[in-house]
Amino acid sequence: MASGDATAIPIKNQAYRVTFPILDADGDLVTAAAALDSEVSKDGGIFADLTAEATEIATASGMYFLDLTATEMNADTVAIIVKTTTTGAKTTPIVLYPAETGDITVNATAMSAGVVDQIIDDVVEGSLTLRQIVRIMLAALAGKTTGGGLNFRNNADTVNRIVATVDASNNRTAITLDGT
Repeated sequence: MASGDATAIPIKNQAYRVTFPILDADGDLVTAAAALDSEVSKDGGIFADLTAEATEIATASGMYFLDLTATEMNADTVAIIVKTTTTGAKTTPIVLYPAETGDITVNATAMSAGVVDQIIDDVVEGSLTLRQIVRIMLAALAGKTTGGGLNFRNNADTVNRIVATVDASNNRTAITLDGT
């Protein structure tokens, strides 16, 4: 695995590079940590040696990286400990929750306007789209009314979004919706 293969989100059954510090009891970075021992527990199993050992980044940085194989990442919970014999250094625990294909979230802010339009212009009920339903709901919840409360206007007060017809007992007998 190369540094370019590192990803922001660990993926189940895919090699992964994790970067971390090794600290002493005061919280200071430990440089040139000796006799590193990296172990993994998959889904709460017994800790076992990793294929690779942690490697310090550059010289005397106190920051380390560890490359995990796809097999080592094949679990829902990947717990890692990195131990060193350096005096005063603390064991570094790392817990990863690798995502599976169905777990990947969508970055809605990266969606183009065209994609959003496709979603909200899809027919939801009868021949009404989500966009039209939202317009009708806004008129019913926040729009002006006319005709004794039988007509619900759009927010700009230019269109009757809902026109109701009632009988003598004030029961609705017909509804006309305009979500355009």
